[in-house]
Amino acid sequence: MLYWSRDCARISAVVTAVYALMRLNTGEEWGRASDIPVPEGSREVIMAFPAELGRRAPEVPIRLILCSSAASPEEAPLAAYTFDHRGAHTRRH
Repeated sequence: MLYWSRDCARISAVVTAVYALMRLNTGEEWGRASDIPVPEGSREVIMAFPAELGRRAPEVPIRLILCSSAASPEEAPLAAYTFDHRGAHTRRH
């Protein structure tokens, strides 16, 4: 399981749910999660992805963008993060 947590005190004050887009450098959508709840007063948005999703991920930076579920397409994202785990599949532990 992949786990991502983000401090969202500012977000929870204005939205009740978000969606997450994952995009490659090319702009191609690689994944999406919808209607992720953000309880009022919450300090975190927590998303868990199956490990298989991580194993299938291309070895390129992937941009995660959080948007309000109620937002129009023109509205700016609430938050963004870039995962750059190139080489993670070939590391020895």
